[in-house]
Formats: sequence, structure tokens, C-alpha cells
Amino acid sequence: MSQTYLKTEYQEEAYYGAGCYYEKHKLYARHNNSCDIVTIRDENGNTILSFNDTVDNNILDAINRLLWAWDDASVSKLTEGVEHMDKEEREKIFK
Repeated sequence: MSQTYLKTEYQEEAYYGAGCYYEKHKLYARHNNSCDIVTIRDENGNTILSFNDTVDNNILDAINRLLWAWDDASVSKLTEGVEHMDKEEREKIFK
């Protein structure tokens, strides 16, 4: 039952008064090597994401497709497996 514990730092934009600045935060990961589950948590120990890293087309693969959704520099062709939402989906998901 080996486990590997990792951490990394990221920043997010925050506003204070009239200006903006960046707050630094940490993400923590536990790689559970006996069941191939990766769990990502925030600084407060809240689980952000947990997934099986040996499954093809897992949630992290899907997130990466959405982050890098365009297949060319002109932003006219979507990467394979990525589609535009229709109006009904937009209204349901981003209400």
C-alpha cells in the first residue's frame, strides 16, 4: 500500500481596493499506488478532485481537452472529442 504525497503552488487573481494582486495557494496530491487513485486537495483539506489515473479518458484527460480545446491557432477547429454546448445545455449548466 504505497502512497506518494506531493504538493505544488499556484496563484489566483484577487482584488483589493482599486488594484488587483495575486494570492498564492497550495495544492496537495496523494497518489495511492495500490488502487491507482489520485486525490487532489486544497490548503484546508477539501477534496477538489479524485480520479483513477490508469483509466483511459479519465476526468483529468477531459479537463485537459477543455483547456486546450482548439486544434489550430485560428481557434476555428475544435480538438477531437470537444464540442460546443447548445443553448439548452448552457442555460442548464451555467444558470
